[in-house]
Amino acid sequence: MADPKAIVIEGARENNLKSINVKIPKEKLVIITGVSGSGKSSLAFDTIYAEGHRRYMENLSGSARFFLRSVKRPKVKKIENLPPAIAISQKSFMRNPRPTVGTFSSIYDLLRALYAHFGQAYCSRCGCRMEQRPLKEFLKKIAALPDRTTLIITAEWCGKQSTTRQKLKAINNAGYARVRIKGEVKNVKELLLAKRETVSSQEKIAVVVDRLILNQQQLDRERITDSLFSAAQIGGGIAKIVINNRQEVIFSQHLVCPQGCETKKRLSLKHFSFNTPEGACPRCGGLGKVAQAEEEKVIPNRKISLAEGAIAPWARVGGRRENNGMGYYQQILKGLAKKYRFSLHVPVKDLPAAKLKKILWGTEDEKITVEINGKKKQIVFSGVIKDLEERY
Repeated sequence: MADPKAIVIEGARENNLKSINVKIPKEKLVIITGVSGSGKSSLAFDTIYAEGHRRYMENLSGSARFFLRSVKRPKVKKIENLPPAIAISQKSFMRNPRPTVGTFSSIYDLLRALYAHFGQAYCSRCGCRMEQRPLKEFLKKIAALPDRTTLIITAEWCGKQSTTRQKLKAINNAGYARVRIKGEVKNVKELLLAKRETVSSQEKIAVVVDRLILNQQQLDRERITDSLFSAAQIGGGIAKIVINNRQEVIFSQHLVCPQGCETKKRLSLKHFSFNTPEGACPRCGGLGKVAQAEEEKVIPNRKISLAEGAIAPWARVGGRRENNGMGYYQQILKGLAKKYRFSLHVPVKDLPAAKLKKILWGTEDEKITVEINGKKKQIVFSGVIKDLEERY
């Protein structure tokens, strides 16, 4: 019997191959070497890969094979223990850093589909398994409530309006008469007619979609279902049921943490793609690399002062020296020097480490005063390094 731990090839005769026999061990990195024209590619691509591809095609339906190009059997007597084969093109003209072996071979697309349809999401805060609560579960809870229970179905307004009055106008134009603010139900028109703003712009405004008193003998499931879905459409997939104006139950079309930590949208293909904002790492953007400035290159010569151009990227702006003190960056340095009391004319190596840190890494929440076009402004400086990385 053939060795099950090796791919056994007998009588390979493709191109320059002269009926060779060879065993290739499995689960090993194997390199085929030889002089030009000895048949390296004929063995790897035209024999091993071609036969693996042909066997894969034979497992497809007849209608699928009809649309695909037929593959001829390679000139070989026998190939045994051949696993699924992938061939990567030897030449690539793509300069995009994102392609990988997985994207070239389409395995990446299959894995994305696998995880999107069968993957399980977990809460990033508490680690609990997140689930999508079906509508039937909510209807069962409502059916179990006592008779004459009051329900208020609400949804947080997710419009892009900036002020409270603009939000209330948008809610009124959408056809809703009431809102819930700080646990109280209020009339939208009365709030709009008020001379003074009675609601802060920071307060969350929940649209009251429906109010009802339960009659368990004639429970209107259709009305409750329609109201829940209407509320979820307003609230970006999330609605809230207020029971007797005390208890709140969240209905979500998304995945929900059982501890109430967070909600997530249902898993889809884009959540497992580094080419989309939903699936890409927020730090590297899906590239797997992060461009960072180095302090040694930002200030290569610490024997000179800031006024003499110690900060290399700022020393030349627009092709000219900024030593006249009128440049924007010079104004920032002046503001920093005045705020933290240091001199721009001493060598950088003599500056205290804490003050040099403010220059390179920013002032956090502290504001500095800069003069731009003859006008003084208060700004928060993010730091030389952060400024360089944002520009990059």
